[in-house]
Amino acid sequence: MPALVERDLQARSAVRARRSRPTCPRLGNRSGLEWFLNQWKEHKISDPTVAEEFNTYRFADHKEAVIALLQRVCIVSVETMQIIRAMPA
Repeated sequence: MPALVERDLQARSAVRARRSRPTCPRLGNRSGLEWFLNQWKEHKISDPTVAEEFNTYRFADHKEAVIALLQRVCIVSVETMQIIRAMPA
């Protein structure tokens, strides 16, 4: 096999191996950050009777706690990716 073809095959296999590794930790089909933001967003209650009694959650009331949790999710995601990248392919 010519050296040029062999180098090309090695380069392609390296690209395939790198592509198969994840770029960020996922929870199902979403990243941890996407999941977190979906869980903590304000949801509109469609039933007016229920909304009148139970629609008391406001994101702004929990801003500091949400920011602290968001920082933790980001730290864990970054550290997880460092661990994954350190693992052999």
